[in-house]
Amino acid sequence: MKNVLFFYTIVFVFKFSVQNEYYEREDTLSMYFSDNEEVYKTHNLEKRKSDPIDCNNDNLTSFLTTVQIINPENVIELATTNKNLNNFCKNVSTNLEKFQTYLKSCTLTPEQENFNHILQSTTKLYKKLCKDPKYHDSFKEHLSCYSKLKNDFDSCTGPADWSENSDKNKLCKAYRDVVDCYYLKTSVLCGSKAADTFKELVFAIVDSIITVSKIYFSVINQFILYIC
Repeated sequence: MKNVLFFYTIVFVFKFSVQNEYYEREDTLSMYFSDNEEVYKTHNLEKRKSDPIDCNNDNLTSFLTTVQIINPENVIELATTNKNLNNFCKNVSTNLEKFQTYLKSCTLTPEQENFNHILQSTTKLYKKLCKDPKYHDSFKEHLSCYSKLKNDFDSCTGPADWSENSDKNKLCKAYRDVVDCYYLKTSVLCGSKAADTFKELVFAIVDSIITVSKIYFSVINQFILYIC
């Protein structure tokens, strides 16, 4: 009788031990697959975030329409079309923020690179005209005269895509022509002091869109030393 009881006790303990091991393994596997499912979901989410999508032309064009820009040179003229600089700066800041936020969600195609140039030049305009108090006041002093030059400035636009020209000599010539045009037209109507002030803005904006090495240019006391 004792032997029988001992036998059943051994069987029960063995069965209980095996069952416990099974449930523990099941729980472990369940946790494993559950954890890996989360990892998989996270990986897919990150993958979706990292997968580049092309920027939509309509959205990009909408930005340009809002700020009234069709090419980088228009950025220069943009500064002369608003008599209230404070409102102008708020406007540009708002639209730049929207544009930059949108660009974080997509990738510009090579054909859309001009939009990036416009973003760079508009950002430069904002930093120079709106974030530099000394320059802001100096520009504001001559703004009423600058605003009369809008039509005259139309002829200062350089050749199509001149800032991307890989030919050093052609690039330098276009650069000189653009800068000189703005300076001469401003000095004739507004005087040399106003022309010098405006030239600072032209330099800042035009330099921001040059896509070749800046070694071709050195800026000394706001005058360009051409070494090309």
